[in-house]
Amino acid sequence: MKKYLLILMSFCCFFIAAAQNKTSKTEDVRFNKVYTATSDSDVCEEGRVSLKVCQVKQKLTCTINVNTDQLKGYLIKDHQKVNQEASTTLYQFFRAGKKTPLLFVRFYNEQGQVKAMLVNPGYLDIFKPCFDKKGIELTLKDQ
Repeated sequence: MKKYLLILMSFCCFFIAAAQNKTSKTEDVRFNKVYTATSDSDVCEEGRVSLKVCQVKQKLTCTINVNTDQLKGYLIKDHQKVNQEASTTLYQFFRAGKKTPLLFVRFYNEQGQVKAMLVNPGYLDIFKPCFDKKGIELTLKDQ
């Protein structure tokens, strides 16, 4: 009888763990790959943005290059209601030592293409004048 009880308890633990892991969505993020976008603005001839995410232990480090300027920081998954309803994964981009996110990054698949969206970068001077908008869509390079 004890044997069957232990088997039943182990099945319950397995299903509980499986149900909790079901909500984890990191498959949209491609590590050590480069996402890129070019500016279509008339003001800027050669505006380029690139984003690269690396996984170092449990941390997601992120580098954003805008022409010759560079932002380095890390990503933290946003576990608010937005993520639960959307089919995309939203991350907050933080600079080292800061407690407020600088911008948001959304990873998703669209018609077979892996993409990232920098959300609300318009107030940062690093993106002006080439990328002066609320969202910058980047596509995975070398798909």
